[in-house]
Amino acid sequence: MKKKLLIIGTGGTIASITGDAGLTPGTDVTGLLSCVPQAAELCDWEQIQLFSLDSTNVGPAQWVSLAKCICRSYQAYDGFLILHGTDTMAYTAAALSYLIQNSGKPIVLTGSQKPMEDTDTDAKRNIEQSIRYAVSDHASDVVIVFDGKVIPGGRARKVKSRSFDAFATVGFCDRAFIQNGTITEQYFPKEKIFRKTEFFVEMDPNVIDVKITPGLNPQMLLPLLEQYRGIVLEGFGLGGLPEYGHCDWFPVIQKLIQSGVTVAVTTQVPEEGSDMSIYEVGKKYIDNLDILEGGTMTSEAMVVKLMWILGQTKEPKKVRDLFYKKINYDRI
Repeated sequence: MKKKLLIIGTGGTIASITGDAGLTPGTDVTGLLSCVPQAAELCDWEQIQLFSLDSTNVGPAQWVSLAKCICRSYQAYDGFLILHGTDTMAYTAAALSYLIQNSGKPIVLTGSQKPMEDTDTDAKRNIEQSIRYAVSDHASDVVIVFDGKVIPGGRARKVKSRSFDAFATVGFCDRAFIQNGTITEQYFPKEKIFRKTEFFVEMDPNVIDVKITPGLNPQMLLPLLEQYRGIVLEGFGLGGLPEYGHCDWFPVIQKLIQSGVTVAVTTQVPEEGSDMSIYEVGKKYIDNLDILEGGTMTSEAMVVKLMWILGQTKEPKKVRDLFYKKINYDRI
């Protein structure tokens, strides 16, 4: 008996058509699936076009909408496939990892680098591989399936703007890879099977990500930063923050924390994460200020996790506990 999937359309390159103003979403789920005859062989499916946006325009409101849609439909389907634009897919995958936790059913996101209408599109292959994974026995949780990779939702990053292998698993291994119709599992999270699925529908969008550059004056940013409830600072190396002359971040961060802003620090280096205990330019902050450290988390996951956390609580201890809780492999 074939499994039943709900396929959710959201727009993106995969659904785009060429117009005078450039590529814009214009094809619905039915149109996309009609180009992938293997879909009917692999599963039974129903579809919903939740919205039709370039993913550049997808944010917290759309993430909550997706979570609510899946929550309403959760008992009726064996899994979910979201057709999504690539530009913010890593953010959406992270958001759904926090909004829908411990899902025993797969919630798969995919898209394409070229529209379905292109003769050399990657859309057909990505949809076929996504369905193949979604109906497999070990599939669970939120993942991205793209160019043969199965990427945990809390670990994804778009690393190429044009090539078909656009996504990578940062700081962790791919859950599986798919080649010639065969799924090879690399990491099977057995402990997830017995955990209750939890749904959340609240997020606080007032979180900002700031990449620190040499010479950046934090005092000039202070009026802006004070408007946010959460801040992710991308420091240097292992997470070092400048503390010289007008570039001293210490008093600025201290003032932000005293005013109730949650501050998390990570590194701009893509792999291997932060460790602020090594150098004085990091240790001073973790020893004297109530900051959160990203470790091996991606900046995408950190931003979205703070949005989710601050949507649940503003109490500092609870914020800290939730931030350091491992969810969908966002921390190792």
